[in-house]
Amino acid sequence: VSEALGDLVAKLGDVLSRAAAARLPVPAVGVDEDTNPLLEVVELAALTSLPGARHQHLHADLWRHETASRRDGLLPPRLVAFLYLQDTPTVAHGATAFLPRTATPEAHRAAKADKSAFARAYLHSAEHHKGPPPRVATLRAGDVAIYDASLLHF
Repeated sequence: VSEALGDLVAKLGDVLSRAAAARLPVPAVGVDEDTNPLLEVVELAALTSLPGARHQHLHADLWRHETASRRDGLLPPRLVAFLYLQDTPTVAHGATAFLPRTATPEAHRAAKADKSAFARAYLHSAEHHKGPPPRVATLRAGDVAIYDASLLHF
């Protein structure tokens, strides 16, 4: 696991840095390239998912605050990269479900007020073609899921 995570950082670090350089002005908003990297690793972890595993509770890995500045067109403040060390072929394996368009202060405010009601309303909207459906990460070992840390998921 340690070796796989090290490989992930080594391989994706350059790719993400190039993506950041292509999308962010240098220096980026609030970032001094001489003292602050555009990207940094803030956590390395390993998770397992087995058949019959439950989903996590609805959450974001980084909650957006009301006062957070808009970053239209820019990379999000933090990205998460999941390196799959085993196949997660079905929802029954506890695959992560991502809720598109929820990396906003408004969605976070509604989710924090009542997570169950927010999830029901989101799914109802998707079922009636008024919003995007959840994206379930049914991936294979060796795949990588990269997402905005403020995206709501379970």
